[in-house]
Amino acid sequence: MRDQLRQTAATYANFKAVVYYENPLPGDVAGQDYDRAGFIDLNEPRDLILLPDADYYVCGPIQFMRLQHDALRNGHSRNADSLRGLRP
Repeated sequence: MRDQLRQTAATYANFKAVVYYENPLPGDVAGQDYDRAGFIDLNEPRDLILLPDADYYVCGPIQFMRLQHDALRNGHSRNADSLRGLRP
């Protein structure tokens, strides 16, 4: 899925993908396999992470997706209630 997201982001100027790995493995390379380690950090510049009218897609275990949903909702994303959850 990561590669599909990167390809879509390269194709469409108004599409941005930020890939988070909760716990990158020793062989995972930042900037290649993932963009950020850990969870969504709403203290990062909001123009990178939180756009009020954006659609958000989260892939991972249920608990991970719930944490991301809560972070987006607490960051006042208008679309957090329609967050799309995808299971691997």
